[in-house]
Amino acid sequence: MIRGELTNLRAVERTDAGVLFRWFNNLHGPHSWSLGGLPFSLSEVQRRIEGWLDEERTLARPAALLIEDLDGEPVGAILLADYEPDHRALQVSLLAGQPEVWDESFEADALQSLVDTAFDQWNLHRITSRMPVENERLASAFEACGFRRDIVFREAAFFDGAYHDVALYCLLRSDRDRDSETDGA
Repeated sequence: MIRGELTNLRAVERTDAGVLFRWFNNLHGPHSWSLGGLPFSLSEVQRRIEGWLDEERTLARPAALLIEDLDGEPVGAILLADYEPDHRALQVSLLAGQPEVWDESFEADALQSLVDTAFDQWNLHRITSRMPVENERLASAFEACGFRRDIVFREAAFFDGAYHDVALYCLLRSDRDRDSETDGA
C-alpha cells in the first residue's frame, strides 16, 4: 500500500475486475487516462489483470494500482506500462474511475504518491504520460507534480470520431530533486 494524504494506492487484484470493467467502459473514463479505444469485455479486463499480476511477480512492483479514498472506496486507477529497465523509465496513465465522486485533488495526491515511490523505492529515472492535448485538467494535475510537456504528437489518436493531438509529459528524477531543493530553500 502506498499512502498519500488524500488517497491510498494498492496493487490491482483479481477481485477488482468488476469495477475496472465498469470504469473502462464509462464514456468519460477512457479519455481521462488514455487515448480512447473500444469498450472492453469483462474477459479482456480479467486477462489484463492476469498480465499485471504476472508483471508484478516479475518486477517486484505493481503494474496497475487502484486509487482508494481514505475510507477505502475505489475512485480511480493508475496503470504502469512500457517499463524500460535499461533506461529506468516507465509510462503512467491515470483513470478517474468515478467522476461523480472524483475530487481533482485526488489526481495530484495519487500522482505525487506514485512519483515519490517510483523514484525513491523503485529507483526510476524517468516517468512519462501521454494524454489528449485538450485534457487540460489532467495536464494541470501532472504539472502540479512537476511533469513538463515534452512534445505534441499531431493527430496521434483517433476517438470520438476525430483525430486528436497527444501531449507527452515527462518527469525526471533530477527535476523532482531540483524542485524539492528549491521548495526547501
